[in-house]
Amino acid sequence: MRKIFILLFLISCGQNYKEVLEIVDKGYKVKILTTDGMLKERENKVKFIIEPKPRSFKAYLYMPEMPGMPAMTEVFELNKNYEGKVFVSMSGEWFIILELDGNKIEKLINIPFKGEVKHTHSQIDNKLIDFF
Repeated sequence: MRKIFILLFLISCGQNYKEVLEIVDKGYKVKILTTDGMLKERENKVKFIIEPKPRSFKAYLYMPEMPGMPAMTEVFELNKNYEGKVFVSMSGEWFIILELDGNKIEKLINIPFKGEVKHTHSQIDNKLIDFF
């Protein structure tokens, strides 16, 4: 009975992640997921899904220097399963920088970032096209 309660507790503590961003570049497909489906100011719980799995991986956010403000870097603190957190100190334009096996991938986003909209196009009936 005790084992059942422990198992139920562990299942209920599991994190449900939602995809925020997918980057395909330099032979890698990287999905960034968060618990609430967005990157925002303050702490964000994150998970990376990377294909193929790299030998080395590092991820961070970078905001270049601006007048009256120094450059900022926020490092993703990740475990060996690429799960962890990142603390974002302020909103604005940030580069997500991924370093995979010596390859550097950059993507500019605006925080708060709720993900990219993926459009699906419906099929148009050929009869309608023939009409014109």
